[in-house]
Amino acid sequence: MSDYIEVKIGNKKYQLDASDAQSIRDIPWSDRKQLIEILTAIKQADHIKPKEPPEKIEQKLLEQEGPPKLGPTVKANDEDIDAMMNRLIMESGGRRNNIPEKGQVYKWLGVTVLVIIVLSRLF
Repeated sequence: MSDYIEVKIGNKKYQLDASDAQSIRDIPWSDRKQLIEILTAIKQADHIKPKEPPEKIEQKLLEQEGPPKLGPTVKANDEDIDAMMNRLIMESGGRRNNIPEKGQVYKWLGVTVLVIIVLSRLF
């Protein structure tokens, strides 16, 4: 006696047996695809831990003695900090906006107009 699973997809019922490959081949591809998607979702659900509600997390934190335990920390030395700051400065320099500010545009426009007026008076 073999164990079988009865599956209903849409309005069709299928009796599937893991040892009987023909029963699986008899399922049309569209129904088989739906079954595979469902089985994949079931398989993934086994690997996902259910999330604890925020109330339980808060309760655990309140029950802890002392400060919350965090992961291992990496202590940086002065050379690492200097290297990181230099890298950040270089990266921020590459992202600078090359569009001049409004005040600078008016200043250079005024200087240009003034130079043109002075040159037109001289010649």
